[in-house]
Amino acid sequence: MTTAEDLELSDSDKVQPWSTDSGMESMTDSNKDVTPMSENFDDDEEDETLGERLWALTEMFPDSLRNGTEKIVKTAGKVILETYLFACTSTWYVSTTAALLLMPVLFETERIQMEEAQKNHSKQLLLGPGSGGNLGGGTTMLPN
Repeated sequence: MTTAEDLELSDSDKVQPWSTDSGMESMTDSNKDVTPMSENFDDDEEDETLGERLWALTEMFPDSLRNGTEKIVKTAGKVILETYLFACTSTWYVSTTAALLLMPVLFETERIQMEEAQKNHSKQLLLGPGSGGNLGGGTTMLPN
């Protein structure tokens, strides 16, 4: 059995409480990682554009899936375009129809109302303010 006296430590082997070993100091130089921290390996490669990256993604999918997706996207685009054109054409037809058919009716109604207002105004001027004009419903003015 060995005692503590048998295992005498030299001063360099004694651990001081204020010094701590991170583990790297006790390793030999061959085991240490000597790779620089900020080495950039992408310097020799050209940067890819977004289009190139998307094109490279197409190689992941089979041709049947790509062709089917292409047909769906083209059909959806045509449907959206046709719907937009139909909406534009419909709006034009409705607005021109309203202008040609409804506007003359509105103008004629406004003209008739103006004529009635002029008749009432001229009638009021001819009869005078004390003539007891038409108050509607056969009512007369009562004195206060």
